[in-house]
Amino acid sequence: MKTYQKVLIGTCTSVALGIYGVTRYFFNVAFERKTLEKFPRLGKGTPWESEIEVGREWIKAHAVPVGTINSFDGIKLSGYYIEADNAQRTMIMCHGWRGNWERDFAGIAKWFHKNGCNLLFIDQRAHGFSQGKYITFGLYERLDCVSWCNWLNKVYKPKSIYLYGVSMGASTVLMAAGTDGLPYNVKGIIADSGFTSPYDILNHTSWNIARIPEHPFMDALSLMMRKRVGVGLHAFSVSDAMKNCETPILLIHGKDDGFVPYSMSIENYNASTNDTSLLLIDGANHCLSYYVDRKNYTKTVKKFIKDIEKDYKKKDNE
Repeated sequence: MKTYQKVLIGTCTSVALGIYGVTRYFFNVAFERKTLEKFPRLGKGTPWESEIEVGREWIKAHAVPVGTINSFDGIKLSGYYIEADNAQRTMIMCHGWRGNWERDFAGIAKWFHKNGCNLLFIDQRAHGFSQGKYITFGLYERLDCVSWCNWLNKVYKPKSIYLYGVSMGASTVLMAAGTDGLPYNVKGIIADSGFTSPYDILNHTSWNIARIPEHPFMDALSLMMRKRVGVGLHAFSVSDAMKNCETPILLIHGKDDGFVPYSMSIENYNASTNDTSLLLIDGANHCLSYYVDRKNYTKTVKKFIKDIEKDYKKKDNE
């Protein structure tokens, strides 16, 4: 074999191994449960850090385990419940990537509870006490969300359900909105800091953090995802969900979000063909809109719910 052929083969092999190594590392960080440790806490180093801790303690003191349900693919999913006096509705709360319900809902949970909402907190798959080896950025979590809705209707029989999610949880509830089997009594969806699709957020993050080009990296990551998890990154998106969504939606995003750009919520808004509202909060980083402008945040959420329930009451009286 000629020298230049050996050099070419060696170079191609080195490039292929390099791509595989980068892809494998990124896959571990993004998807695998075993790499959960030491990710930044919500609000750490902000003026709201102590308030978040107080909120976490309130949730922990009131939340009651409800046991587990079976997912569509046979893993056990764990949930927790806080009942409100004279509740008018139940909120299913979906936390974000590498997050947990205690921290991610430390601010808003007590406000929802005071305003007549039962709260069902869920451990997303591969988080907390839920089983699962891989996180799927909403691709399987959206199906888990539908399962929780069905379980809630069977066990607690609420008159109405609202889905509330932050970050990956926001995209989870948005994708659930266009998923077959979502119960009729899911009356509204509130998505704070959601992304457009698993592919888009992983491509954005890899470029933002390490300047990794989309091709061939995302192609390799998608292939690895299909082989290891059983689903591709293009399998579903918020845009796909919006085509079949008939549920009113409220999108919320901080305009200083350094993790999920607020342009993604604008894209989700533009993709919607249904009753959808968009609230953008100046000066708010990722999932901190409630803390930065809680007056506007809670006013908008309250109006969103009130308008939905007013419409349903009108229909009931017709």
